[in-house]
Amino acid sequence: EFASLPATIAGGYAYHALIVGDAPRTITHARHALDVVPPDDPYNHGIIAMFLGMGYWSNGELLPAYHALVESVQYLNLANHLHFQVVGTVMLADIQMALGKLRDAQRTYEQALDMARTQTYGADRLPDDQSGLLIPGTINLYVGLAELYRRRGDQSTALDYLDTGFALSQQTALNRSKHRLYITLARIHLAKGELGEALAYLRQIHAEQSPGVTPDGQLLPALKARLWLIQGRLDDGFDWVQARGLTATDSITYRNEFEYFTL
Repeated sequence: EFASLPATIAGGYAYHALIVGDAPRTITHARHALDVVPPDDPYNHGIIAMFLGMGYWSNGELLPAYHALVESVQYLNLANHLHFQVVGTVMLADIQMALGKLRDAQRTYEQALDMARTQTYGADRLPDDQSGLLIPGTINLYVGLAELYRRRGDQSTALDYLDTGFALSQQTALNRSKHRLYITLARIHLAKGELGEALAYLRQIHAEQSPGVTPDGQLLPALKARLWLIQGRLDDGFDWVQARGLTATDSITYRNEFEYFTL
């Protein structure tokens, strides 16, 4: 434990920087932590590599994020820590979707779901296999597959996956998972022109349900602005634009592109 202390401290700094939204400092501290982590400590190596991947992702650097998360999942597999393997795999698939690699993302989600169904962790049961146990993060696999099918235009299959994810969400207090679920539901109903249903799901996202530190957490305000536009509430829309400081001459990055598409 003492040998791992320098890496643990540097990893703590990386995690703090990630939570406060400082992606460059997250990357700096995570790199330092990986330099000093003992070779016989796969768990800490995997966790710190995850922080590095999330830092890159939050900074809009998708390929370095992907490679760091691949490394994270490999080390967490060596450490036999299924929970964070699933967490890292969800992020890998999310990045594959962002890169437009939907088939790869589908395989990644489905492989992780198979792993979650056949191994045990935690205390809650999967709805389709009462002999298994719910791994924290499993909800995000269903929601990720739903988002993938939503992007393909297959709303029916997307809703089927969301039904399972919603059933799981009733068994757990994982607010991050519920945030993702409600966002995807709102986007499906918005695409179908069902504004009341979309708004109802956005209202389900309470202040305590943190959007997390990855870029998809930035969707909620822009989604609300899109609803206002469809409803003709232009003053509310312009208030959002001014509050965010958006102009047509700004530089667009991966992290803020949805806001600018909305603008």
